[in-house]
Amino acid sequence: MQLSPLQLLEYAFEAVSVAPDTGYANKDRNPSFVLPPSVLNIAAESGISLIAEKPEYSDYGLKLVLSVKPKELGGAPYSATVAVQGAVRMHQTADTRDMRDREQRALVNGISLLYGLVRDMVGNITSRAIHGQLLLPTLNFSDLANRKPDESIPGSVAALEPTKSKSRKSSVLKAKVKA
Repeated sequence: MQLSPLQLLEYAFEAVSVAPDTGYANKDRNPSFVLPPSVLNIAAESGISLIAEKPEYSDYGLKLVLSVKPKELGGAPYSATVAVQGAVRMHQTADTRDMRDREQRALVNGISLLYGLVRDMVGNITSRAIHGQLLLPTLNFSDLANRKPDESIPGSVAALEPTKSKSRKSSVLKAKVKA
């Protein structure tokens, strides 16, 4: 085991909304749901902003907004929207001397960390809800490394930035999970 070059420095939930689908019939009262993505509409928006750049590391602010809904009424037990932001530190390694590479790795792996937090939050909330616990499917965010930002959103992740930092860049990426 070794220390990862990417470290989660802090995170905070901006919004959490989980609502049961009134059309869902949980006949068996299954205590835990692991639903395939094919029954869910999952959409995500993610953003990254440079907080600080040092020769040995770069700090980034990240934001993930995840929306999960049943594809059809009664097709899944819950709808959820969760927004979380975090700060990560990407240490320079032999593989990450290039700033663009550091940013890509921070984005892909940082959003993956935030998604784990979202998944845990939804599981915790639904563990005491009417239809039982919902465990969101495991997702892979590697496609973020190849995507071009489609919209600039200055200040979107500014809440976690130190007040004297110079945010050089902020971008948002939107994706829908394909079943």
